[in-house]
Amino acid sequence: MTDPTSTPRPYQLASGQQPLPSQLPQGGAPQVTAVEVLGYARLAGRHDEVHDANGEVAPHWRYLLDALAALGPQALAERERKARRILRDDGATYNVSSEPLASRTWGLDLVPQLLESEEWGRIEAGLIERAELLDLVLKDIYGPRDLVRHGILPPELVFSHPGFLRECQGLRLPGEHQLVLYAADLVRDASGAMVVIGDRAQAPSGAGYALENRTVMSRVLPSLFRDSHVHRLSGFFHQLRQKLMALGGGEGIPQVSAASSRTPSGALRTTGAGLSG
Repeated sequence: MTDPTSTPRPYQLASGQQPLPSQLPQGGAPQVTAVEVLGYARLAGRHDEVHDANGEVAPHWRYLLDALAALGPQALAERERKARRILRDDGATYNVSSEPLASRTWGLDLVPQLLESEEWGRIEAGLIERAELLDLVLKDIYGPRDLVRHGILPPELVFSHPGFLRECQGLRLPGEHQLVLYAADLVRDASGAMVVIGDRAQAPSGAGYALENRTVMSRVLPSLFRDSHVHRLSGFFHQLRQKLMALGGGEGIPQVSAASSRTPSGALRTTGAGLSG
């Protein structure tokens, strides 16, 4: 089933992976570095995703950077144009809060954020713990409200919040968790540690963008995407579908048969025109 601990995994590469021979320049021609291809340079005195403290390229970035260097700046620019065409044709857009009636084509950087599996494991454990805490808070707010009665949460913080629905008092969804979907906004602090700056549980729009990003990357850089051993998102979406069916009274993914007329249908609604999500 899907629960708050189910989060799409970021774009990851296996630690220490090296480029394939077919992706490296052949012959005696001068090799183009990734810095030249991407126009990227390290900023002294700041945390850098690509370089370690000694200024060396981190092991989990070498495969990607070497492959992009072998591709060359002209070919990379052509892949970027192809990605923009795919996003436009797919209708992948987002809304700007200052322009509620206007939408813009989703932007995708072909150089992804890379995380080692070990680092992601630590991040994932922290997000699971945070999601479980928020699930307990949600159960209490629409249940016994012990957090309010014991003065841990001010009553006005709960009851004056526009997202609080009095009509849902005592309402419980089927299953163990009340918080079905959870996402977090993450940034690195000055030391390089990941910190949460925002919690999101109102809409699963980020999951859709993540899926679109993967689809586009697999089309414009198929070899690189395939050989990078990227963690798949299918498990998350499979569990999400199972959870939606369970909330509707089903027992998971329905079987196609004449006797399945009582199987509920699941759907995700948009928030409407002018709103992201």
